[in-house]
Amino acid sequence: MKYVLCWSLDDVTFFKVNVRSEKSVRHVTADMAGKIRQWNKADAMLFEHFNRTLWAKLSKLPFNWRQEVQLLKERNQRLKDECLKSDDASNTEIRDEKFRVWEPEGVSVRGFLLRDSVRENGTCVNMAKPPKPFTYELQGRERARLGTAGLG
Repeated sequence: MKYVLCWSLDDVTFFKVNVRSEKSVRHVTADMAGKIRQWNKADAMLFEHFNRTLWAKLSKLPFNWRQEVQLLKERNQRLKDECLKSDDASNTEIRDEKFRVWEPEGVSVRGFLLRDSVRENGTCVNMAKPPKPFTYELQGRERARLGTAGLG
């Protein structure tokens, strides 16, 4: 996608969000995986089609995409080291509400604790926000920009 959209490496960096803590992970057996594929047969067929398409496109790229993936992993790690005190924080440890993660009942989801030194760093702050608060903030900005603050 970076190549197709002419984006920079920083445009595609990410932190893994909505990751369950190890105690909340339930491992799927081969039998369960087969049943899930059967229940979601149309989705599985779509996935298989686009997965084949992806690999065909990757093989035709004019550069070493595996090297690009490695560069992305290294950049993601540098950002984690620069920005995060922890990527395994519980909501009780996260004092700032905009960084608290949504947790369904009975599930523990890992959140982020920013380093004190990067609280004003827009990249670090935005990458550490969970999806809901980040989305609400973007929606608010767009409503203000469009003059529709009272709508919807």
